[in-house]
Amino acid sequence: MTFIKTINLKAYAAFIIINFTAAFILVTCFSPYGADMGSLTISIGDSSRAIWQGNEYLDFEHEVIIIGPGGTRRQTFTGTGTARFSNLASGLYSINVRAVGDRPAAYNQFPSRMLRAYGIDTVEIRSGQTNNAHISMLPATEVINESQFRAALNNAGNAEEYILIKNDMEFPNDINLHNNIILIAEDTVTISRTTGSGSFFRLSNVHLKLGAMGMRGQLVLDGRGNLIITDVPSSTNIITMYDGITLRNSISSTGAVDTTGIFNMKGGIITENNGNGVSIHTGGIFNMEGGIISNNKRSGVNVGGQAGGGTTFNMYGGIISNNTEAGGGGGVNVTGGRFNMEGGIISGNTSYFESYAWGNFINGGGVHVRGGTDVTFKKTGGTIYGNNAGDNSNRVIGASRGHAVYIVQFGARPEKWLNTTVGPGVNLNSETDANWQF
Repeated sequence: MTFIKTINLKAYAAFIIINFTAAFILVTCFSPYGADMGSLTISIGDSSRAIWQGNEYLDFEHEVIIIGPGGTRRQTFTGTGTARFSNLASGLYSINVRAVGDRPAAYNQFPSRMLRAYGIDTVEIRSGQTNNAHISMLPATEVINESQFRAALNNAGNAEEYILIKNDMEFPNDINLHNNIILIAEDTVTISRTTGSGSFFRLSNVHLKLGAMGMRGQLVLDGRGNLIITDVPSSTNIITMYDGITLRNSISSTGAVDTTGIFNMKGGIITENNGNGVSIHTGGIFNMEGGIISNNKRSGVNVGGQAGGGTTFNMYGGIISNNTEAGGGGGVNVTGGRFNMEGGIISGNTSYFESYAWGNFINGGGVHVRGGTDVTFKKTGGTIYGNNAGDNSNRVIGASRGHAVYIVQFGARPEKWLNTTVGPGVNLNSETDANWQF
């Protein structure tokens, strides 16, 4: 009898183990917090330089906010620490970290406890894995009106700093930037010009970042008739623009952005400007990796102008669409410099009729390239389609050529144009056939 009881107990134990294992598998497979969920550990530090004096960071109150497929999650801690999140759905998450501390003496018009540092990044959460991220913090100031904004600029050091825009603001005068700043938002806010003319932001040897990868708000720069961003002559500047930024309502013919420096467009929208979307000239470089340039009343991108030596537009991605230009180049108008297209889309742009002293023309709805032997267009990728070089109805014009692309180089070769979609691998400047056209 003793032996039988022992066997039964072992069988019962095995039964329990098997059923427990099966239940665990069911929960893991079908529970919303099962094996397809991941966890995230976030460490926080400065970005290779001190953003606080001594040990004052021990008093900082940190708020860590993550936003992704699983919604919005928050954690807070004081001083040093690590934020940990579990049961996260797979996908891309943005991370925003606020650090609030005692106000420095120089910021006497700000609250006694104010934003002191900020960090932004993104992280990919993978199924069933422990994911890690390190957020590099930078000095930061939260502003709610124009006077605080200008005070933050005056107090900023030479190194990079965040300025967090909390409320809609209006500026009556230009803002001259001499500091490397990053403009960010946590909500949807607009800063705009109310009066005057000229440049909204005027840069002098700085790197201006509009937004940041992972920024959780939307920031609109409304020119209200003014040029939004331009350079001080003979200065070296870098502008980097990310998703969440919109530039609109510049009435200047040169564009919402007019620069001789370097403009890196990684995201965002440039739209509804009375002139060009972007003008790059006098040796400037425009690298378009993402974002949208659309519905501007002149060319989406103007390359070169009257002084285009060494000017370059590199298009790696993004969309240029539904822009219009008198004469030629609704999408991209190259009158000096180089246009290298490796990716992206140019579509739905239009060149329309306008009379000039040297004659009437409607050329290059998508891309218009015109100038001497130093002007080039090279296409190795991307798509150009659905553009329009004018409307001939009831009009007498000299020509209507190149709905997709029109190129002419004075003194070098005959005019060339394309009325169809241009595919990858086309290099217009390598053609040797003098009669080449289609």
